[in-house]
Amino acid sequence: MTSISVSERKCFIIIMLTVVSVLTLMPAFAAEDEAEYYALLMNGKKVGYSEHTRSRDGGKVTTSDKVVMTISRFGTSITVTQTETYFETAGGRPLGFRSVVEMGGMAQTFTGTVKDGRVVINTDSGLGVTEDTVAFDSDILFPEGMKLAIDQAGGIKPGAEFEFTSFVGSMKSTCKMTMRVGEKEPLVLPGGIKKLYRVESTENIAGMSVKSVSWLDDEQRMYKTNSKIAGMDVEMMLCDKEHALSKAEDFDIMRNFIIKAPAGLIDKFRENAGKITLAVESNDTEPIRIPENDNQTVRGKGKSLSVVYKPAKPDKVVPAAYEGSDSEILEALRPTVYVDFESEVINEMFASIEAKATDRWGTVQMITKFVNNSINSKDLSTGFATASQTAKTRRGDCTEHSVLTAALCRKAGIPCRMVLGLLYVEDYSGIESGFLGHAWNEVYVDKKWIYVDSTRPAEPGENIYIMLSTSQGEPADFLDMLDSFGRFDISSAR
Repeated sequence: MTSISVSERKCFIIIMLTVVSVLTLMPAFAAEDEAEYYALLMNGKKVGYSEHTRSRDGGKVTTSDKVVMTISRFGTSITVTQTETYFETAGGRPLGFRSVVEMGGMAQTFTGTVKDGRVVINTDSGLGVTEDTVAFDSDILFPEGMKLAIDQAGGIKPGAEFEFTSFVGSMKSTCKMTMRVGEKEPLVLPGGIKKLYRVESTENIAGMSVKSVSWLDDEQRMYKTNSKIAGMDVEMMLCDKEHALSKAEDFDIMRNFIIKAPAGLIDKFRENAGKITLAVESNDTEPIRIPENDNQTVRGKGKSLSVVYKPAKPDKVVPAAYEGSDSEILEALRPTVYVDFESEVINEMFASIEAKATDRWGTVQMITKFVNNSINSKDLSTGFATASQTAKTRRGDCTEHSVLTAALCRKAGIPCRMVLGLLYVEDYSGIESGFLGHAWNEVYVDKKWIYVDSTRPAEPGENIYIMLSTSQGEPADFLDMLDSFGRFDISSAR
C-alpha cells in the first residue's frame, strides 16, 4: 500500500495560476472609468470573480484585470488573487505592466518597463528584488492597442479575423492570440436573451494552447466566455458587483484531477525489477503529448500511447560540481524566479548543512534528506512559494520541496530541474488507486537525469511517476504540463 503525505497533495496551484493568467487575456473592454464584473465558474461551480477596469489620465491609458478564485484541496481552501495592470499611451503603445500574485499569505510582484525593444522586469518576492531583461518585439500589444487595432480594422463583424501578440507579466512570456468573429446568435443571460457575436479564440502561451468561445457586442464588450483548461470547463459571465463578490461554492480541485489506474502497480513494478509499462488512452479529441527523458520512454502516437517507466540510476562516482559547457546542463544551474538560490536566506541554509559529500550523488542524497527535515510544516496552506520564501517559513508541500531542492543543488554546483507530472498512489483519501499531480526533481549525474524526491527521500525506487514537463523555475515553465493534464486515462499496466 502506498501512502502519500500532505506534502504531495498540491501541484495543482499551477493549474490555478494558469486559469487566472489566461482569463486576463480574454477580450473584455470596459467603458472608460467603469468597472465590469464577471462571475468565474469551474465545472459549473462559482469559485470567484473577475473585475475589469479601464481609465485614462492625459495621454496614458491603464487597463486592469483582477481575478479572485477560491478552491479546496481535500478540504483545505486556498484563495488566489492575481491582478494584471497594463500601461499604454492613448495610441496603444505599450509602456509597462504590473502583475501581483497573492496566495497562501505570500505575494509576488512583477513590474515591467518597456523601452527600446526590451522590457526590464523586476520581480519582488518579499525577500529581495531581482531584475531580468527580455526582448519585446514591436508587434506586441497590450489591451488598449488590441482594442484600437480591432477598431481600425472595422470593428467586430462576421467573418473578421484578428491575430495579436500580447504579453503576460506574471509569466514573463508572450502570448499569441487569434480571434475569429462569427454571426450574432441569441445568448441566455441573467437579465434575459441578447443577440451577440460569437467569437472563437485561441491563446498560445509557453507551449500551452487554450481555446475559448466568447460572446461580444458591437462595442467589444464581453458578456460570456467559455474555455477548457486542463480538462476543466472554465466560464466567465458578466454580472453585477453583488453577485460577483458573493461567496464562492465549495470546489475540490483535487477530486477533479485524479487519474484512475489499475490497483497493485507498486507490486507489479517491484516484480518487474523496477520497470512498468502504462497504457495511456486519450479522453479528448486531440492527440496525447507526453515527453520522453532518461526515466521514461513513449511508444505509439496519436490517442493511444505506451509509457514505459524505468528510473535511471547513477553508475559512476563524479565530482559534486558540474564543470562542463553543455548549454542545456548550464541552464539547470542558473537562478530563476522560483529557484532564487543567490538570496541571503538560501546562503545561510546551505551553510547550515553540516556534512557535505564530495561526490555528486552523495551530495544530492544529503540535500534531499535535509530539505525533507527542514520543511517541518508540511501542509496545504502555502500557495506556490519561492525557494527563499520556503527557506524562511519552513512550510509547504511538493512544490516547495522541489524548488528548495533545486536551489540547494544549484548552490552546490549540481544541475537540477523541477519535474512536473503525476505520482501513483493507492488507498489514499478515498482513492483506491490512481495518479495525482506532483512535483519532484531530476539531477544530472553520470550523463543522465536521475529522479529525486525530497518529499520521500528514503523511497527513491518505490515510486511510479509520469513526467509531463520539466521546469527551470520560471513562471511560464509550468504551463507546458497542462497541455496534457486531464486529457488521458490509464487503461492497463504490465
